[in-house]
Amino acid sequence: VSKLLVQDESPYWIDPDNMDYITFYPDFFVFASERDGYRHLYQYSLTGELIKPITQGEWNVTAYLGYDDKTKSFYYQSTEEGPIYRTVYKVDTKGKKTKLSDKKGTNHASFSNGCKYYVNQFSNSETPLLVTVHNQQAKVLRTLEENTRLQNELSKINYSKKEFFTFQTPDGTELNGWVMKPVNFDANKKYPVLMTQYSGP
Repeated sequence: VSKLLVQDESPYWIDPDNMDYITFYPDFFVFASERDGYRHLYQYSLTGELIKPITQGEWNVTAYLGYDDKTKSFYYQSTEEGPIYRTVYKVDTKGKKTKLSDKKGTNHASFSNGCKYYVNQFSNSETPLLVTVHNQQAKVLRTLEENTRLQNELSKINYSKKEFFTFQTPDGTELNGWVMKPVNFDANKKYPVLMTQYSGP
C-alpha cells in the first residue's frame, strides 16, 4: 500500500536535482523545494505533515550535507554569500545558524557518520584546491592538500586573473560575469574579444 506524502508543483519548472536532497530519518524526512522562489530545505513528519522550514532567505541551498541527531543540527551548502560563492553552514532546530567555512569561494564539505568531522574542499579563482579536516566547531584538525608547489609556481608567473562584475539586462535582472584582460592591458588599445554566455534555464 502506497501513500502520497508530499507533492511539489510549479507551472514552470521542478528541478529533478531536488530529489537528491530527500533524506529519511527515524522520525522525519528532509525535502527540498523552490516553492518560495529559492531552493530551501523543509522538515516533514513521516506522515507527510510539514514540521517546519529548515532554511529560509533570498538565496539557494546548493547541497544538503547531513543531520546530527545529538545536537539536532542540519548541515548544508548555500549561496548566502552571493550566487557565485558556495558556503557551508549548520542550523539547529531552533533556527540558530553557524557559518562553518571561513574562506570565500567554493566550499564543499563531506561529513562523517554522525557529522562529528568533515572534510572541506576549498578553491577560488586565485587559490588552488585546499583540502582540510575539521571538527564540528569548524576547527582545522589537519591539512590533507594545499597545493603549495602549484602556488609557488603561479607566484612566479604574470598571468591574467579573473575580474568579476555584475550587470543588468533591459528588464532589470542582475547577472554575474567575469572578464580576463591581457597582461599589461592598455585601455587605449583595441583587443580581440572572445565572449561566452549561457542561455539555459
